[in-house]
Amino acid sequence: MDFYQYLSALRRSWIWILALILVGVIAGGGVSLVQQKQYRSEASLFVSTDRAVSAAELAQGSAYVQNLVSSYSTLATSAMVLDPVIDELDLPMSSAALAGRITAATPSGTVIVTIAATDPDPELAQRIASATAGSLQKAVTSLSPADDDGASAVTLTQIAPAELPSAPSSPNTRLALLLGAGAGLLVGVFVAMVRWANRREAGTAGTTAGGERR
Repeated sequence: MDFYQYLSALRRSWIWILALILVGVIAGGGVSLVQQKQYRSEASLFVSTDRAVSAAELAQGSAYVQNLVSSYSTLATSAMVLDPVIDELDLPMSSAALAGRITAATPSGTVIVTIAATDPDPELAQRIASATAGSLQKAVTSLSPADDDGASAVTLTQIAPAELPSAPSSPNTRLALLLGAGAGLLVGVFVAMVRWANRREAGTAGTTAGGERR
């Protein structure tokens, strides 16, 4: 099958292809509609140390914080941090269930911890993200070694408070429609090739039968 035969096969089956693309778009939109909307709110914390008084100590403090910051991302979804959040917001779930709605990440090369909460209720997503950030600050203060004055050696400062999300983060309706259209197109092309092969086989069989009758 050469390129022109391929184009001819597609042209002969353009109605099938268009119909299947439309079916794919409808299916993608339907899947998107039945999925529950989820809203995402984020809060960011900057990790620093108050121990440094000289350039050398500042460098040591930066390395110390860099080593700790990934641990704080893990700590953010622990029961130590989430149990107080559950109590504060009176959430009807366990810390393990709440952890499934929270992600904590540290962008590479930074000392920033970003906490994101997801929930069908945008206001609750904001409250969970905010409460988790506050609880993490308290947990780090209690776990970090103290300096000579009794203050925590490591401090978490909130640099971006959790905001009320204005639009759902999922489902991604546009992506669902594009995937549906793409799937419909692939099926349509496959159907066009099958129809072309069947038509060619039927034509070959008819030619052979005609030759035998002669």
